[in-house]
Amino acid sequence: MAIQLETKATIDDLLEIIRKRRSCRRYLPDSVPEEMIDNILEAGRWSPSGCSSEPWEFVVVRDPEILRRHSELYKELRALSELADTGPDGFPFPDMDYLDNVTVLIVICGDRRLGRTYPELYYRSEIFHQSIGACIENMFLAAAAQGLGGTWLSMGKKLEPPLAELFGIPDGYRIETVFAVGWPDLKREIRDRRPFEEIVHRERFDPARARSADQIADTVRAIRGRRREDRSLSGEISEGSQRLSQERAPS
Repeated sequence: MAIQLETKATIDDLLEIIRKRRSCRRYLPDSVPEEMIDNILEAGRWSPSGCSSEPWEFVVVRDPEILRRHSELYKELRALSELADTGPDGFPFPDMDYLDNVTVLIVICGDRRLGRTYPELYYRSEIFHQSIGACIENMFLAAAAQGLGGTWLSMGKKLEPPLAELFGIPDGYRIETVFAVGWPDLKREIRDRRPFEEIVHRERFDPARARSADQIADTVRAIRGRRREDRSLSGEISEGSQRLSQERAPS
């Protein structure tokens, strides 16, 4: 007999939380209750993963000194990144000062050795990263369901070694992302998505809707422009940062 999944939640409840979720880079300095963090961790723990490998470990960080050092390291990386990606069409980096108000971080570590559990002829690294991505999304949704904001902080080659030392990550594990959580302090919430009819194909991909290289280039510029506007209106990027980025643009 088929198993029926029973839940009191409806699909409308789920879609409301999904649409409510957004990456937040402005926080109030108020503490987040431990129970709320545990709910986020529980959501991550129940994420799907390749071969049910559960390749994640979570480090919850509240120590003010560790949080301060983490903020410093990210600001240093931000300065290097801006030099490599500047100008009017450069990446619209948010102001990193928001990290000073983050009172709790969840470091998501991955054990990539578990990739050996996946089928030999499959893209093992992709299965691993898809598993970690599903975990992050579950945690995002659990945060949004409790009225919290969250954002994942991308990792870089220059950043991971000092962070691994800071958080005490042992050999064999990698920091996949650092998930910042807190009470949101956004000035504006902007939500948009590509039209449903534009992205959905039935039975086979409709080649008439395949985007050309030129269209993709235009889309990338448009996305970066929208991100710059979004972050400006939300208070995630200051006018001073925008001017600095333009001043650094190559002539």
